[in-house]
Amino acid sequence: MEENLPRRQDGTEPLPPTISDNETSTPNAGDSNGASAIEDLPRFQPTSAPNFLWGGKNGETFSHSLNQCYSEIVHWRHNLFKVPSGRAGKMFTCEMTRLFRAYADTSALESIALRAAMVMPALLLQKPHSKSKAKDHTILLERRLQQWTSGDLDDLMNEGRTIQHQATRAHRNQNKDSKQLMMEGRVRAALRLIANDDSNGPLCLDSLIEPNNPSNPETVREVLKKKHPPKQPGKPSAITTPGTPTTQPHPILFNRIDGDLIRNTALKTDGAAGPSGLDATAWKRLCNSFKSASTDLCDAVAATARRMCTCYVDPDGISALVACRLIALDKNPGVRPIGIGETVRRIIGRAIATTISEDIQAAAGPLQVCAGHLSGCEAAVHAMRQVFEHPETEAVILVDASNAFNALNLQVALRNINNLCPALSKVLTNTYREDIKLFIDGETLFSQEGTTQGDPLAMAMYAVAISPLIRRLEDEGVKQVWFADDATAGGELSHLRTWWDRIVDLGPEYGYHPNAFKTWLIVKESKLEEASAIFRETGVNITAEGKRHLGAALGTPVFVESYVQQKVAGWAREVERLSSIAATQPQAAYAALTHGLISKWTYLSRTVPNIEDLFKPLEDVIRNLFLPAITGQNAFSDDDRDLMALPARLGGLGIIDPSHQTTTHYKSSEKITAPLASLILLQSQHYPPRPKRNRQEPRPLHATNVDNRKRRLQKNSKRECLTESGEP
Repeated sequence: MEENLPRRQDGTEPLPPTISDNETSTPNAGDSNGASAIEDLPRFQPTSAPNFLWGGKNGETFSHSLNQCYSEIVHWRHNLFKVPSGRAGKMFTCEMTRLFRAYADTSALESIALRAAMVMPALLLQKPHSKSKAKDHTILLERRLQQWTSGDLDDLMNEGRTIQHQATRAHRNQNKDSKQLMMEGRVRAALRLIANDDSNGPLCLDSLIEPNNPSNPETVREVLKKKHPPKQPGKPSAITTPGTPTTQPHPILFNRIDGDLIRNTALKTDGAAGPSGLDATAWKRLCNSFKSASTDLCDAVAATARRMCTCYVDPDGISALVACRLIALDKNPGVRPIGIGETVRRIIGRAIATTISEDIQAAAGPLQVCAGHLSGCEAAVHAMRQVFEHPETEAVILVDASNAFNALNLQVALRNINNLCPALSKVLTNTYREDIKLFIDGETLFSQEGTTQGDPLAMAMYAVAISPLIRRLEDEGVKQVWFADDATAGGELSHLRTWWDRIVDLGPEYGYHPNAFKTWLIVKESKLEEASAIFRETGVNITAEGKRHLGAALGTPVFVESYVQQKVAGWAREVERLSSIAATQPQAAYAALTHGLISKWTYLSRTVPNIEDLFKPLEDVIRNLFLPAITGQNAFSDDDRDLMALPARLGGLGIIDPSHQTTTHYKSSEKITAPLASLILLQSQHYPPRPKRNRQEPRPLHATNVDNRKRRLQKNSKRECLTESGEP
């Protein structure tokens, strides 16, 4: 535990100097690489000693038992019942409120409050068996709450172990599971189930990466450890020195994080459960279904968020809040680690990001478009297409980094964020000061370097941390744009080679390691031989056709057409699967299409021009298979199809014809992203002053198209009525 240092007059903590492992103890002396001492993180206030009574147990005894419970329940299988309505559910919500409030107010329970809040769901909401009813759950919860209040953790743990031992995995039924997921509002999970019905699921730690290759005995465990490297020392040359002294934001800035913001954020949050077992659906219920108890809980969570943003806290007190479940998915070949953080941490993080979004975007700049920019990814695609199509551009390079988020240099990142975005600094210092636990298959790994998956602030953190590197890569002959670790640059070949050499040289200082074997250079066909000569021995792949770029396509018209056709064919197959589900679950299938699947092809139509005809196979599947499945009508006239495309408020179903909307979507995207795309083309590092909003802005193009379809249907209906009545 670190000791306190006196505060400055402005209330900020001092930054005491430290010596990294690779440096000598002599002040200002450098190592063999020329690095000198860099400052340590600010000191924190230790948590209160456990001077409390919980039931009949003293604080130290209860804390020890709670820690043992936590180390076991984080490896339990997800088996929680829904928080019951009525008195039992309200009592559960009130107990959660008490714990979060205890941490926010630095009471005697502070040291164990958040860990207890993460343990409580697993102990109190364990479902006794697969056929238990809501009434059974209410009785169980009331009894378990009494045991919890009296501190009887041993009996609760024995009950939980027994249930976990008896729990079995149910056989998966695709149609039933997709309906259940849709009814729970988990649209993306339902679509993944529909699209990947042959998936083998997560890998075990002892699984071989290449089971059919005897020469590679590497296991999943070994790969995961490599993907979570140890901490690396930081180089002072990578630390940004602000032009003016850094000023810490006044704490009143975070008063906007209140109970209403937490509730609204919770209602918009989706996703699976972290180690505690409470998923987004459960937190939505806790924050919205128990009247005053829910309001109090939201206020307590908001108070916890404000404390994490305004002062440096003991990392032990929030270790359970920032811990994650880790899942190893099969990349075939390779492993893709997926981290799932606590839902309440995601709620807190998103509320913080909403509050300081302008600070984050200003710190990241226009060339790093992953910091919450409006349609930032689309702006990058439009800008780089213009760069590629410019006559003077000879090539565009798409850079891929190895293990980018996990390899980010934390020492450098936290100091640069403190200098560039002070509003974001304290909460990130609090959450990344110590190693974060990752639970997988009964074992615990540690995230020691880089950002942690499951952290909603990870993207903002990466955007600001990597922005100094982007500024150091400025080149008059190169136009660059970044989306997180995906860097894209265009220009003349000689300038691109210089830019590539600089990113290879400077990138590792920030934890950015370019992977030449996954980097592609897209060249004009006439420059192919010259590109091969200039980029010889770099390992960079070279093509004159094109490659996928941020979900769109960049290259020759032939490549773009082939790419779109491939994507459309895949979506058509998914719609066919939805059509088979619609035969028995029409409402779930309709919700999956309109709230999930449509957004996939909408993005492509917004970022690739002139692809109307390529979407016709998808429209044929919708018209001939999906619509008949959910309506029972076998044939549709053009007017019937237009009616189905209208929004529900106008009597339609909102199932648009994708082949008719691509041009409208593309023009809308170009118009919305024009300001940001122009800054990218100008290679501006800063945003200009925001202009005043024009109250007489034109209506969106999609609204105009809806009105046109409505008028056309009304005109056709009137003509049919006149024809039937015999009037001319």
